[in-house]
Amino acid sequence: MESDSNEKVIDLIRKCLALSDSPNENEAAAAMAKAQELLEKYNLDISNVSVQQNIAPELFKADIEYGQNWRRVLYSGVAKQNFCVVIGIGNKNLQVLGRLPNVIATHEMAEWLSSQLERLANIETVCYSQYSLVNGKVVKGTDNKRQYRTDFLFGATHRVLSRLAELNETRRENSPGTRALVASLLTEAQSFMNIEYPRRVSHHMSVRKHSAGYGNGINAANGVSIVAPSRHIHNDGKLYLTG
Repeated sequence: MESDSNEKVIDLIRKCLALSDSPNENEAAAAMAKAQELLEKYNLDISNVSVQQNIAPELFKADIEYGQNWRRVLYSGVAKQNFCVVIGIGNKNLQVLGRLPNVIATHEMAEWLSSQLERLANIETVCYSQYSLVNGKVVKGTDNKRQYRTDFLFGATHRVLSRLAELNETRRENSPGTRALVASLLTEAQSFMNIEYPRRVSHHMSVRKHSAGYGNGINAANGVSIVAPSRHIHNDGKLYLTG
């Protein structure tokens, strides 16, 4: 009886993984979420439930105009947490590579976070003054408003990504099945990027982590909502969209 029950669960997970390639983004995201939930609940490994190996998953490239470097960092971090990889294309554009529901989830989450960080930065910059009072004298600081805002956004971005990673790590702590799924999907996306861009070069981005703006950005990001309402998953594993 227990064996029959396990087979039913495994069959359900296989169906969910198959549906995760659906062109309907809501159906695909809900199916992937349900598969992860079942892997965790029954402590299963992805290798036990893999969909037919001869069917290659459809992988996609989504073009994004990131504009400012902090948004590139945000997209890269969010993509990783959604089983995707990111590569810069040209001066201010990038591509998110991965399975369709994961690429969609990356874009939605990154834009949700980006709008909140922009709002915080605007408020913070309005209140910022380059001048301060030291021992009764007015002193001009080295950071103008533009530099302060940039540092603030980098600090806020890194804190938000740290919180997102911590949230996902907590969910995977005692779930080897989910860990296997994560590793499998990330490897899949990385392999796809290696095929598409075999001659890519690495890019280093300098960040002023010891500046006042960076530190204030970290503190401010503790109040940012991580997951958009339309991505909230309920206990039954279904995805509920809000208006």
